[in-house]
Amino acid sequence: MCQAFLIAPRNAVSTSRTNRQFALPENTVSLKAGKADTCLSDSWKIPLFSLLLSAQFASPSHAIDSVFNHEYSDPLHPLCNRRIEVLDDGKTFHYTGTAVGPKDDPVLRGCSKEEIRKYKFRRGEFYGEVLPGNKISAGDGIHEGVWEPAHSANTHLGYEDVDGIRWNDGNKWIVKQKTNIQRGGEVIFYSYIGFSTLAGAKGLYDGIKKKRAEAMK
Repeated sequence: MCQAFLIAPRNAVSTSRTNRQFALPENTVSLKAGKADTCLSDSWKIPLFSLLLSAQFASPSHAIDSVFNHEYSDPLHPLCNRRIEVLDDGKTFHYTGTAVGPKDDPVLRGCSKEEIRKYKFRRGEFYGEVLPGNKISAGDGIHEGVWEPAHSANTHLGYEDVDGIRWNDGNKWIVKQKTNIQRGGEVIFYSYIGFSTLAGAKGLYDGIKKKRAEAMK
């Protein structure tokens, strides 16, 4: 059943389904100074690095906008993490989550401190498919769900008043609401990215102007 929805982690960073790498390259930007460096000045290499690095984090290449891109609360497993990210093909998702106790244990447990201490903490991840009609599938014929917006279902299974994923067994993962602290942190983070990008662009522009002025002397 999709109560825990966890499988053993996959060691590979790419899948046969997408054949994409998910790890950032070790050297995102390489800037070398030397005699051959005739068009870069030290005064704006750092702003340029900041510009490129900001773009790297501001525009992840492995995800697109999707109703499924959320962190979720699982009523059957309180305090356990559930996260889904749809990849850039729009047809594949990556799931990551946490649980306690052995895999495939039928006992429903949460991730409280006491349960983690007693039954041991574990993480899991896997890939699945996003299907037409806002449906989602782990591909095993069991974990099949559909996106259920708030107040859209005329059922009495519970949590019809919130957005989430309704699974075939009736359980619904609920979209986690961000706290004011989290929202404030996001504002600060993206403001920093914007500032870094502008600073990098200004450094690039100033460096070009300086180089041109020196060439005209």
